[in-house]
Amino acid sequence: MIEVQNMYHVGKVLEVWGGKTTKGEDAVQATLEMWDENVITLKADVKVSKQVRNGDFVLVDYTPVMMGASAVPRQMITKVLEAKAGERAWNAYKEFHKKQRSGKSSVQVPVNMPQESYFG
Repeated sequence: MIEVQNMYHVGKVLEVWGGKTTKGEDAVQATLEMWDENVITLKADVKVSKQVRNGDFVLVDYTPVMMGASAVPRQMITKVLEAKAGERAWNAYKEFHKKQRSGKSSVQVPVNMPQESYFG
């Protein structure tokens, strides 16, 4: 059996969708700005859905889960961070991203990965 390591990313809540702001299912979603400049709308776990507010810093669970034969990230808001702790985490991630983009990060992400040919 393969052991899966939990993985989380920090996001900042731009807008919460649920309750009085929407019609439809009872679930709460939020549009987030992620530390790497992506903007994404994700579902909040029911355990924290009532605590998610605009401007909050949250942890998003990106732990891989199996869907059929593929592993995909869970992508669910699982924690709301205390304001000062969230700000520290956000700044650390943003600083990492800034260094990564400038090429000064000790962790290098391959830019030109070889592309596999399509056989159809």
